[in-house]
Amino acid sequence: MGSTQINPETVLFLHGFWGQSSDWNFLKNSKFSKPYLALDYTKDTLLGPEHFLSDWGQNFIAWKQALFGKQKITAVGYSQGGRLLLQALAASPEDFERVILVSAHPGLKNFAEKEERLVHDRKWAQKFRNEAWTRLQEEWNSQSVFQGKSNEQKIEKDFDRENLALCFENWSLAHQADFRELINFYSDKISIVLGEEDSKYIQTYKEFLRKMSILKMEKGAAHRVPFDQPNMLVETLNSIIVKS
Repeated sequence: MGSTQINPETVLFLHGFWGQSSDWNFLKNSKFSKPYLALDYTKDTLLGPEHFLSDWGQNFIAWKQALFGKQKITAVGYSQGGRLLLQALAASPEDFERVILVSAHPGLKNFAEKEERLVHDRKWAQKFRNEAWTRLQEEWNSQSVFQGKSNEQKIEKDFDRENLALCFENWSLAHQADFRELINFYSDKISIVLGEEDSKYIQTYKEFLRKMSILKMEKGAAHRVPFDQPNMLVETLNSIIVKS
């Protein structure tokens, strides 16, 4: 697809794990100030989880350049989507005007943490392949990072179980570089949005951010910011993008 076929101001949106492009449907009737494109990236032949994390950044840049050419873009990534955008930013920072990370982990700091996470993610991969759907949702939503907040119900026919399992295996946080220095170096083009009740992620970012102004807090939200406070998130995104 050529770069002339899309508005150069179009903002890209990447959903989180176990998500879909429809997770961003709240933008349709909102006051979001720019044209946007929500990606079902896990279903894309170039961007899906059959590709290893270390290759994803370059794959995304190839995809982006086919659509936008050399035009710098703004992209928003929630959770897993934000982690993937960090891969793309590391691969080619000159392709981005702004990257907005919503509840996205910057990376683990040491080998022991990565080893522990790899075991954790491999167990989840097998659960997503084999566990009963209702039980799977209950177990997933019972995790402390999600407790007390929006627990949207997933329809099994909308998802490919093997695809979801591969997200754990090929895109595990254990395989991600520690992007703390990258985030600080490109703080002029990165914004971090976290739920005010997401204490773990808030502490993680406050431990290393040198420019605290890139950190935005959403009241009444925990980890699932787009689901907990969609209208507030739109206001925040508008304020970030207008200032860019």
